[in-house]
Amino acid sequence: MREGEAFELPFEVEKALKALLAHRLIVKKDDGSLQASTLGEVAAFKGIRASTAAKIAQFLDAARERAVDDLEVLHLLGLTEDGKGLYLNMSTAEQWSRTYEKMLAEVVQDSAGRLGEDLAQLVNPKLMLTYQEARLLKLALLLADWIQGENLSALEGKYQCYAGTIKGLAEEVSWLANAAAGIAEVLGCDPVLIKRLSSLADRLTFGVEVSCVELACLRVRGLGREKVKALARAGFDSRAAIQEADVKELAKVLAEEVALRLKEVVRPATLTSSTLIEKTFQRRRSSVT
Repeated sequence: MREGEAFELPFEVEKALKALLAHRLIVKKDDGSLQASTLGEVAAFKGIRASTAAKIAQFLDAARERAVDDLEVLHLLGLTEDGKGLYLNMSTAEQWSRTYEKMLAEVVQDSAGRLGEDLAQLVNPKLMLTYQEARLLKLALLLADWIQGENLSALEGKYQCYAGTIKGLAEEVSWLANAAAGIAEVLGCDPVLIKRLSSLADRLTFGVEVSCVELACLRVRGLGREKVKALARAGFDSRAAIQEADVKELAKVLAEEVALRLKEVVRPATLTSSTLIEKTFQRRRSSVT
């Protein structure tokens, strides 16, 4: 231990405890002892930093009286201590071209007045954004397009990054969105917002719109992102719709093997896989004869 460190440690501990108390991550009991609050417990359980939990809680408190869209939430998650640590390359040419500033202005042109402070100040700024500001905006815009189901190769070209990077970032931010849903719950936020944040976590994982989440969460082998979107476009956007559909109908969109696997996953408990397969081949034999 270097000279003077022993004297600095109590000061740093006291400083940290004051910050945790101020951000409601710990509470002081009547007997003067300290314990984790429900907010602190969520932060620990989700594995996020205390500063990240505090940033998310502050945002949710300030947004109670207004609508919050997905882009703003994604930008918030990037602004957290955990979000800032995510790697996303950006060239200086991207920064100086102000590409992402222009994209943002187009996306929020009808809702700029309803945005929170962090994102609103990036809309048509007087000065060019700093490298870090532009990089975090790029991340939010990229993930907003990803959860709208935009083609992966198109995203690679638009944001100048590889598919693996996009998927990796989406997984990491999904974890933060899931933590945000937990924080919203302990703060007593609107149940609709809590559900949206939870859904956002799933959408980030799978890269799909809200209408595709239920199917994507089935995690059927061979049923990738593009096939999930194709099923939803064809009207098969829920477990119930798949249960009611004939394998032959599903096979117009999927390979028959995948269609059978999907039917197996959603089948009612009373219907065995052997029964399902036998019925399928009975129909096939009937059509031949």
